[in-house]
Amino acid sequence: MKVSDVRTIALGFPEAREKPFDGTPGFYVRRNLFAHVLDDDQVAVYVAFDRRDALLEEEPEVFRVTPRYMTEPFVIVRLGAIERKRLDEVLFEAWKRCAPPGLSRHMTRS
Repeated sequence: MKVSDVRTIALGFPEAREKPFDGTPGFYVRRNLFAHVLDDDQVAVYVAFDRRDALLEEEPEVFRVTPRYMTEPFVIVRLGAIERKRLDEVLFEAWKRCAPPGLSRHMTRS
């Protein structure tokens, strides 16, 4: 996967928009950041801490965390190690967690 894939998927969610975050593309739903690009190979995605722990254990080749994010609710996704369907799932989960309940309540992914 590439940053362009992240952009295409993320901006496909209702009310998602892109604006810079720390000098790289960030993806927001309303005012809430749900993902941001770190570099050409990695994106940080919003996730609950318990979910992050599970991702790190289940798919260590795809997900990681650095010291910067140890206390932040984000997991780093290695774009070269994730399939499109899985990237869509992870970004959707992040978007849904950050979207207002009225916006996300009836949204599902197949």
